[in-house]
Amino acid sequence: MFNSFRVLLLVGLASVWLSGCASSQMKARKEQREKVSQTSKLYCDFVNGEIFPDVEVQLNLEMAKRCDSSQPYSITNYKTSNENMGIVFCCALPEVSLSSEAKPKQKLPPKVELPPPPPPKAKSEIKAEAKASDKAEAKTSTESEPEL
Repeated sequence: MFNSFRVLLLVGLASVWLSGCASSQMKARKEQREKVSQTSKLYCDFVNGEIFPDVEVQLNLEMAKRCDSSQPYSITNYKTSNENMGIVFCCALPEVSLSSEAKPKQKLPPKVELPPPPPPKAKSEIKAEAKASDKAEAKTSTESEPEL
């Protein structure tokens, strides 16, 4: 019993250790892929249909993240050695904009200083003006033009 426990423990530790190595290898491969794609301005990827049943939606999302939409692209149905269906796409990467130091300085239009707005009127002033304008309108409407 004790020996079988030791064997299981060793197998478990070995698998954890190996998976750590595998993930570091995957990370190194992804970094290498990023460097190559940046220098070649070409990016290819596989969208797995087993992981993403809505493979068209995932393809659209991935291409929107990475691809220059004004450049031609390639889409191909693909089946892995494990019989997983998916889509391989290749596209051109968008042009990287110049750094802020290399960008030419844009001239901004001069700022126009506007005078401050007048202070708001008190409610009593607004009511007094409204009454005065009502009286003026009533006076002009009662005056009639002489008939000819």
